[in-house]
Amino acid sequence: MTALSDANLPAIPEIDVHALTARMQAGDAVVIDVREDEEWDEMHVPGIPLLPMSEFELDAVPERAGKPLFILCRSGVRSLAVARRLVHRLGQTDVYNVTGGILAWHAAGYPVESASPQEAAA
Repeated sequence: MTALSDANLPAIPEIDVHALTARMQAGDAVVIDVREDEEWDEMHVPGIPLLPMSEFELDAVPERAGKPLFILCRSGVRSLAVARRLVHRLGQTDVYNVTGGILAWHAAGYPVESASPQEAAA
């Protein structure tokens, strides 16, 4: 894991998709996807809830029960912005940015789904 930081602000830790997968398999992860609906419809990680950045509300984050929160987007930019907001403005702890996002997840060969035309139209 690495950490990104702005001057004078605590660093946001990062995790790659391989380490995230291990944490998920161990049951030690809460993961959210902060991309927008259309992007999620095209490709998403099965079982990871969508909380679009444009509508993001802290109350919508799943219960963590002491587990770390991992934030996923397309490539790791928006997820970093959401992580910074959670940590720096809202005082959340144990929040990680997923480097490379869904693109890295897919490139690594991990499972993805897409919405069927019927689901996308609903």
